Amino acid sequence: MPERSNDIWNEVASAARGVAALVIGDRRAASYFDFSDRGLVGSFIAFLVVALINTGVPLILGIPGMSGTVFRAIATVVIVLALQIGAAAIVLRQLKRPDALVPYIVADNWATFFLTIATTALGLTGIGGELLLVVTGIVIIIVMVNLARLILTLTAWQIVTFLVAQLISGIVALMVLTVVFPLSADQLAELGAAAASSRP
Repeated sequence: MPERSNDIWNEVASAARGVAALVIGDRRAASYFDFSDRGLVGSFIAFLVVALINTGVPLILGIPGMSGTVFRAIATVVIVLALQIGAAAIVLRQLKRPDALVPYIVADNWATFFLTIATTALGLTGIGGELLLVVTGIVIIIVMVNLARLILTLTAWQIVTFLVAQLISGIVALMVLTVVFPLSADQLAELGAAAASSRP
C-alpha cells in the first residue's frame, strides 16, 4: 500500500511539473505526463476530485448564484466534459490525428485539476474579483495553446482550428445547460443581487 501511495504522489508531482511546463512553454511538457491507460484513468480521477471540490465548496459556503443540488452541479460538469472531449475527438479525427486524443485528455484533466485548486485556494483566502478572472483567463489560453502546440504537436492553423472547436463546444455546453437546467426565479434573484452588490 505505501508503494502504491508513493506512485500516486509521484504521478501528481510529475503532472504538476507538466502543467507548469505548459504555462511557461517548456518543450519537455509532454514528458511529465503519463499517456498510458493507467495515466488516463489517473487523470480522470484527478478531474473528478477537483470537480467535486469546485462544485461542492460554493454550495457549502452558500455563494450567491450557486444554490442547487449536488446532482445538478455534477451533471453540469459531466455535460461540459463530454461535449469538450467530443469536440476534440471530432477535430482531431478531421486533422488525421486521432492518436492525440488521449494525450489531450490527460494533459487537460491535470491542467484543470491544478488551475481549479489554485483559483479555489485564492478565492477562499479572499483574493478574487475581476483581476483573478482576467489572470485565470490568460493562463487558461496560454495552457490551451501550449497544450495543442507541445502535447498534440499541431501546426499553427491546426491549433486555431482546435481552439475554435473548443470554444464552440463551450458555447454549445452553455446552451444545453440552459435547456436542461433552467435557472429558477430564486437563482435569478441571487445572481441579480450578487451583480448589484459588486457594483461600486
